[in-house]
Amino acid sequence: MYIPKHFKETDEQEIERFIRENSFGIIVSVQDGLPIGTHIPFMVENRNNELILRAHISRANEQKASLIDGTDVLIIFNGPHTYISSTWYESNEVPTWNFLAVHAYGTLRLINDEELHKSLSDLVRTHEGEGGHTIESYTDEHVRKLMKGVIGFEITVREIQTKYKLSQNKNEADREGVYKGLEERDDEQSGQILEEMKKEQKRKKLK
Repeated sequence: MYIPKHFKETDEQEIERFIRENSFGIIVSVQDGLPIGTHIPFMVENRNNELILRAHISRANEQKASLIDGTDVLIIFNGPHTYISSTWYESNEVPTWNFLAVHAYGTLRLINDEELHKSLSDLVRTHEGEGGHTIESYTDEHVRKLMKGVIGFEITVREIQTKYKLSQNKNEADREGVYKGLEERDDEQSGQILEEMKKEQKRKKLK
């Protein structure tokens, strides 16, 4: 991913937070010489100082042919994004797009049934919340039957590229103009980018 120095994020805790909060990613592999991708939810785990991503896909998904032990894959996690109007700048600039994204590169390992069962259980528990629904509410026989329809795997991440494009390369007057412009919008994405911009400036001052 192309990352100018102004937009590069290196804080490991911040990056992990981002992945956890935007865990519906895209797994990309190469099959028959062409890239192929699937949108799936991931579980994030820190294990022995390594970042591990756990997930599964349907056995009916053709991408399964390229997801074998030792395969190198790319996982893309997208955050909020929005158009930035050039009319918001004090200086003579062109419009752009502010966004947050993480690319995680790693090696895939297929997991066994017990590991898959735990991964599915953790996934449901995480998103249902404390006291919510769990897969344990089903009979084990039913869960095992459903598990036959999916393939589970985990990815050991070896490289992460993170781009937080939040007007860091603009002067204070231009950033204030962007704040004002975003505040006048009522869509969720603009509000999220505004929040991320302010958080970025606060973190920058603390460094």
